[in-house]
Amino acid sequence: MAVDPDGFVWIELWHPIASQDESRRVVVMNPATGEYREIVVPTFPDAFLEDGGFVSLARDPAVGVQVIEKYVPDEASGPG
Repeated sequence: MAVDPDGFVWIELWHPIASQDESRRVVVMNPATGEYREIVVPTFPDAFLEDGGFVSLARDPAVGVQVIEKYVPDEASGPG
């Protein structure tokens, strides 16, 4: 679970361990209204950015090292 700068709560839905490299289904909820929507992102956020995007720490299987990935959702898939 994570909270973005706008106060939306991001909850990653369960997925099998075998699907580590697949996209993530996330519920983004407004705690003030209880409204929520489900979105699909390539990876769950580790930190949110001011531009509405986020970064995640991921493992690059080709070289076996940790890398930081940036993701910026488009207007249609964002939480707002």
